[in-house]
Amino acid sequence: MLKNGLSEIVVPRFCLLILSAVALFVLWSLPNLNDQIAIKKILINKSLHYVDKNDVDLLLEQALEKNFFTLDLKTVAQTVNDIAWVDSVQVKKIWPDILMVNITEQTPIARWGNSALISAKGELFTPSNLSGFDNLPRLEGKIEQRNQITDFYYQANQMLLDQDLSLVSLEMNSAFDWRLELNNGLVLILSSRQGVDKLKQLRSVYAKHIIPQLGNIAHIDLRYDAGFVVAWRDDKKVLSGESLALR
Repeated sequence: MLKNGLSEIVVPRFCLLILSAVALFVLWSLPNLNDQIAIKKILINKSLHYVDKNDVDLLLEQALEKNFFTLDLKTVAQTVNDIAWVDSVQVKKIWPDILMVNITEQTPIARWGNSALISAKGELFTPSNLSGFDNLPRLEGKIEQRNQITDFYYQANQMLLDQDLSLVSLEMNSAFDWRLELNNGLVLILSSRQGVDKLKQLRSVYAKHIIPQLGNIAHIDLRYDAGFVVAWRDDKKVLSGESLALR
């Protein structure tokens, strides 16, 4: 009975000793294990024109303090999305130590005033450097009417294509005072309630009445129901009435 009693005491203590040794070994080797499952390489798609890969690396330094298993991809994506030129981003982990980052950049279609750009989706974004985008058309107006202005820009440009015309600038000073400048230097004034329908009417007489006098025209005021007014560069006369009625 004594032998059995000793066995009942020694065996559990021996097992406990073994478990303690295993636990100590695991704790001792844990730093090496963390090193083995750490993210060691970031792969970023090469087809980037505006996003600096170094900026992405710097932003991800803190995120990469996590290991392969604990790294949260949603957090990484949100971090990269903070870069102004990033439109969308997809991230995924590749075993055992790679993080792949696929970035889709913003596509600028116009400037918004002098401080921002407008993307193909109509979204406003503000890069730190706007140099090199002076060739883009400039849109301007109240920020809350950005969508209306952008939509009009798209419609007007599409409608003017067959005349080899395009918008260089579009300013919305008020609902009744829109100023458009075309790529041939022609300036148009109209109201938002008229929209592109008025431009369609102008297009119908453009070749016959406007092109021959293009160099002499200061601007054309379209804010009339049945016609428009041409202001000449010499400011000596204004041609209006039935001769240039929009029918």
